[in-house]
Amino acid sequence: MAHKYNNFNGAFNAFVGQWFKLDDQRDAIGWQVQLAQGSADSEDWRSAIYMLGTAIGNCAAMTVQIFDADAISWDNSFFNECLYWAAQEGGDAEPYELTATKICEAWAKKGFEDRALTIAFIDRMRQLIWDEPFFVAWAAKPEG
Repeated sequence: MAHKYNNFNGAFNAFVGQWFKLDDQRDAIGWQVQLAQGSADSEDWRSAIYMLGTAIGNCAAMTVQIFDADAISWDNSFFNECLYWAAQEGGDAEPYELTATKICEAWAKKGFEDRALTIAFIDRMRQLIWDEPFFVAWAAKPEG
């Protein structure tokens, strides 16, 4: 199989290049949505629906271009090549194991910035188990 790119950076640079080529199309979509909003505000529903349909069509066309979906073969698509080379070049990385200790260390390192969010999650978990029977093996009195 012949690859269009030799590494992740080559494929990704093509992907980013394609993204920046679509600036005008993204601007046009924003303009069409604004026109649709103006039409809806003045209760010109036919025009609002038409402009939204046009914006959706342009989003679909842009998606095809961003993901290079019309490439002749999968190994000729910069998007698929990004996935392929990311797997090839990053496939030997050690899996990351998230532990309670690592979570606590991260909290401490950040000065407990997200404490309100953490407490909110813990309080919600308490609510979820409030009416459940209490049985936890580690909380039971040791046998023997």
